[in-house]
Amino acid sequence: MVVMANTILLVDDSPINITLMDDILSTKSYQVERAYNGEEALKAVQKVRPSLIFLDIQMARMDGIQMMKRLRQIKGMEKTPIIAVSAFNMDGDKKNYIKRGFAEYLSKPISIPVLLRLVEKFVKSDSK
Repeated sequence: MVVMANTILLVDDSPINITLMDDILSTKSYQVERAYNGEEALKAVQKVRPSLIFLDIQMARMDGIQMMKRLRQIKGMEKTPIIAVSAFNMDGDKKNYIKRGFAEYLSKPISIPVLLRLVEKFVKSDSK
């Protein structure tokens, strides 16, 4: 396992969302790892420890809340910032996700300025 200070893990069952976020982050010199479900995400963090994770809440088999609990059980992942990503944007959603242990909340459709602001808040990049 390698700890990569400039790596962001994107976990979403929608290839369109992952591609959009990957394209934006790659142009800003971030390394991006992709996972399309919880199982792939668990395998990814065993190989490369990301400095930030964007985690879709609504996924089949293992939802984002279950996934976050599993990630927190992995040695070295206890304090990695995990951002909840969801199409649900009701009053109180952000507060609810943060109370559950997420570092932040990103609503869909994804806003490029908000995405970049969140990354800059949690990831220190020497390459920019």
